[in-house]
Amino acid sequence: MDRFSSLQLFVRVVDHGSFTHVGRELGIGPPAANKQIAGLEAHVGTQFLSRTSRGLPPTNAGQELLAN
Repeated sequence: MDRFSSLQLFVRVVDHGSFTHVGRELGIGPPAANKQIAGLEAHVGTQFLSRTSRGLPPTNAGQELLAN
């Protein structure tokens, strides 16, 4: 998938707070959604989501990305 689609996926995950919810909407599994965003993070060299057991809040870099 291209970078633009990965960015769109990132925004949807932040909006919904869940890889599972977004994956269901798009017809992909949560691991595939996570892998796509992880690929984007690896390409840029920074983490955009803080993956915790309590949710998926954006990191400072993720917040900056959302603001732009």
